[in-house]
Amino acid sequence: MNSLSQECYHERVKQFNQGQHTMAMSKKTTMEVELHQDTVEMLEYAKETYGFRSTSKALRVILDYMVADADWEEVFMNQRCLRCGSGQGWQRPE
Repeated sequence: MNSLSQECYHERVKQFNQGQHTMAMSKKTTMEVELHQDTVEMLEYAKETYGFRSTSKALRVILDYMVADADWEEVFMNQRCLRCGSGQGWQRPE
């Protein structure tokens, strides 16, 4: 996401959380997924840091990024082993 669209997004989230603006709401579907504990902690961190109402919203933001801005080849064709060997997975920033 470029800096302008990032600023717009954060402003919309701020307005939404303050009840000043309504984002387009669409019907959501519940889906069961298996996640590593560190990924759950990452989503909880995103929820707390950016003021989302749920970890589901944090995950939807990540997925929206994938749809709009990510290089799918870069994401899916590069192997990332976060938990192999001494890997600890996601670590909360200090």
